[in-house]
Amino acid sequence: MSMKSSYSVKDLLKEGSRGVSIQLSLYHHDSFKIKKKMKPSDLGNLCKLLASADLVEKHILPFLNEDQIRQVEEANQEINGLKVWIWDMNIEI
Repeated sequence: MSMKSSYSVKDLLKEGSRGVSIQLSLYHHDSFKIKKKMKPSDLGNLCKLLASADLVEKHILPFLNEDQIRQVEEANQEINGLKVWIWDMNIEI
C-alpha cells in the first residue's frame, strides 16, 4: 500500500463522509473540537463568526454560565450575542 503525498477535494470529501480523516496531524492529540475554514462573510466588516447550532449546543454551551447561554440563545438583530476571543492557529506571531 502506497501513501499519497496529496489528496484531491474528492478524496477528502469521500473519506470525510465516512467519518474518518486521511490527513495526518503533526500532533499526537488534536484538542480542537470545532474547526472552521474562514469565509469572506467571517472576515467582513461585521466581525462575526457563525457556527452551526449543533456544534454550539454540543461543544460550547456546556462550558458557559446561565448569563452567557442567554446571550447566545437571545441573539438577534438588536442583541449581538456573546462576545468571544478567537485564536487563529495558522498564524504565527
